Amino acid sequence: MEIISIDKAGRIVIPGALRKKLKLNESSRLLIADVKNDLLIIKKINIEKAGRSA
Repeated sequence: MEIISIDKAGRIVIPGALRKKLKLNESSRLLIADVKNDLLIIKKINIEKAGRSA
């Protein structure tokens, strides 16, 4: 777990070790959900796979 910041444009940077572990790259898609009590969940998603299951 790491503490990160939001820049002036509203972007967050996912630490390199976590990007590598989750195999994230510039074309990766992430879903962000506001759960409750200031809790955000960010989940890696596969758009093609999600489209086939719908």
